[in-house]
Amino acid sequence: MATEKVSAEDWQQARRQAPMTQLEVAKLLYCSIDSVRSWDGGRNPIGRGLFNYFLLMTGQHPTQQIQDKSRTISQKIRSV
Repeated sequence: MATEKVSAEDWQQARRQAPMTQLEVAKLLYCSIDSVRSWDGGRNPIGRGLFNYFLLMTGQHPTQQIQDKSRTISQKIRSV
């Protein structure tokens, strides 16, 4: 199965939209800071799955979003 590669430009644009340090990105994606540095520098492309996860977690995904279910639970607790 062929997978579409994430361009360095797409990664760099997403990084600009989520002002996070390289260490914060590494912790978010459970990867090494060296990996983040290589993506930021355009030396290696980030995998599509990690890229989509990054977009989801930073609220940038074009069609999907993560719902904060804890807020729903808190609202239910307050109403009891």
